Amino acid sequence: MAGMSGGVSAGGGAGPRRSKLGWNLLGPLVFVTAGFPVYWMLNTAFKPAEDAIDPDPGLLPTTSPPNTAPNTPR
Repeated sequence: MAGMSGGVSAGGGAGPRRSKLGWNLLGPLVFVTAGFPVYWMLNTAFKPAEDAIDPDPGLLPTTSPPNTAPNTPR
């Protein structure tokens, strides 16, 4: 039984757990950072032209346009 350490690693015990926590926090950050431009393009595509070039843009659409995709070619 000399090789059993009771579940504690030789490096202090918290290393792998702390490392996994770091990756779990980094994952959503990378996802949001990579996904935001796609959201912005889709959001802008479904806005009317005057809202798409507004100097004070909003993250969420405030009005629904009469046409579902006014900036797409017909």
